[in-house]
Parts: sequence; structure tokens; C-alpha cells
Amino acid sequence: MVDAERLPPTFDRWQKRAQSIEAERQASGLTTFRAYLDPQQFVAWCAATNRNVDAQARIDWANAAAFEHWRDQNR
Repeated sequence: MVDAERLPPTFDRWQKRAQSIEAERQASGLTTFRAYLDPQQFVAWCAATNRNVDAQARIDWANAAAFEHWRDQNR
């Protein structure tokens, strides 16, 4: 990730932060979706869609995964 220095130093710390944000959003009435990211697939997707491997690309990946899930549930 080109912005790795902006991420927590360990997966455990990242996961705790993500779960905390998820709980806050759910408590405020928002629907959340966990988008799983395979690093190799993600890097390939970034290259194929001409994106930097960064926070904005992770957001775009998650949004695309959430949309696909929603679309599949509403067919």
C-alpha cells in the first residue's frame, strides 16, 4: 500500500479500530457491510482500473463489493 504509514502497525490494532467504527455506525442506525480484501486481487484490480493502491482505492473496493452484494440480494 502506498499509504501504509497511515494504517495501524498491526492487523489486531487495525481490526479493533475497524470494529469500533463499525459499532459506532451501526449504533447510529447505519447499515454496515464487511468487504474482504485479498491483497493480490486488490493490487490487480487497482492496476486494471488505473488506481493507486491507497485509501481511496480501498474505499472504492469496499463500495463495489457492497454494491455487488446488494445487487445480488435484490435480484
